[in-house]
Amino acid sequence: MKFQSTDNANMTIRTLHRIILIAVAQIALTGLSGCTGGSALTYQNWLDHEEPPTFPFTTNKIKHVEVSWSRIGPKESYDAWIRSNVIEGRIEFYGYQTCYGQYARDDGMYPANGRWVIICADDSFASGNFQINDQGGISATGADTKGEWVTFDLAPTH
Repeated sequence: MKFQSTDNANMTIRTLHRIILIAVAQIALTGLSGCTGGSALTYQNWLDHEEPPTFPFTTNKIKHVEVSWSRIGPKESYDAWIRSNVIEGRIEFYGYQTCYGQYARDDGMYPANGRWVIICADDSFASGNFQINDQGGISATGADTKGEWVTFDLAPTH
């Protein structure tokens, strides 16, 4: 594959790096809790090491998001701050506690369109996959480290 410029190659590598980070976080969340050594991933560490987006965010809005996870609250609509571009996004949920999430598109995961991970202020985690519907909204499903089912639905952001 020949890239048009070094900038394009760097952006592609950074995008792949983010997808790998989310995948690694999912693996860590789904069964490696018995490992010893190294530092535990915490909400504050996650925020402290956040990288800038691969491309500038084109969406920056507060929206209502339907969420079902006991760490945020019962299934209902919560305010969420959405920042996204066509490849990735960040989301902060404001429910019982503030939870921070990231998602990245990966159309090679058919029928899913990408992966997501959420960490809350009490250091609880959840991760899963999402699908983009015909209108451009996101339907996400997954589980937390205790096996609790987690879902959220985000209407199109345009």
